[in-house]
Amino acid sequence: MEKQIGINPENILQVTYNLVLSQEMQRWFEMAVVPIVAAILYTTAEDDQGKDDQIYSDAYGLEMQIDNEWNAEIILLAPPNRLYAVTKNTGVTGEDTAIVSAGITDVPISSDGKPDVSEIKHPQNNWLIVGDPQNYDTDETITLKLRTAIDAGCRVIYRVSEKTIGRLASNLNGVTVSEFARIVIAITVDEPVEPGSLAEAEKLPNSDAEISVEVAKTRLQIARAQFQSVVGTTNNLRFIFAGAITAEKAVALVSNEGFDGVLLTGPSDFCTILEILGALAG
Repeated sequence: MEKQIGINPENILQVTYNLVLSQEMQRWFEMAVVPIVAAILYTTAEDDQGKDDQIYSDAYGLEMQIDNEWNAEIILLAPPNRLYAVTKNTGVTGEDTAIVSAGITDVPISSDGKPDVSEIKHPQNNWLIVGDPQNYDTDETITLKLRTAIDAGCRVIYRVSEKTIGRLASNLNGVTVSEFARIVIAITVDEPVEPGSLAEAEKLPNSDAEISVEVAKTRLQIARAQFQSVVGTTNNLRFIFAGAITAEKAVALVSNEGFDGVLLTGPSDFCTILEILGALAG
């Protein structure tokens, strides 16, 4: 007599749940280990058409070279009101290059005192840089821009320098652990060198590709320690190096020093971006 095997509907539900959960955990794990290559697209042109053409040229050059199978997450950052030159005038953030997303380097403050994030209200191209040392924003303004972007469903690259790294965790007070997944902390080491600073002690050249790995490592340790003590965890939070950098240094920082990627802050054409991308994604 053939033995009947009983099937408990609750067991099926549990198995299905475990499968979905494991798939979601695997997806998050894959995202977490993919290196970030973010690049600010600069323009030296004075007229609007020239600015658009320069940004378009770099974005289109990348579109022609990027392989969607590369193991990397690419973020292209345009000046405010120039995002369309990347996302509309080229297909670099299209379906054929799903590993690429875009955003802007700053947002204006509206007459009502609120940051205007309308330019980046997009499911994919929704990145915003806050805390850029050149903007001279106060802590209050940085927190306001970050909070507004997160509440609007956007993603944020938060730049911290030697001056601001000590206030990093307090500036993110109120951000939930789940929201950390939409924030990337960019440890900046190419801000102007001041007498008595850590950068001076390490003989760090300003905006030089031969950056001091030790400075970057020290600041990364400070940032992680802050979050661990104030927030209690660094889960979901990614840290990248921000500055002028070579492909060799990028590999060293990501492979050996615990960084999750890099933000290219100096003027870089698409060839430079591709060189670093190829080194990290290979």
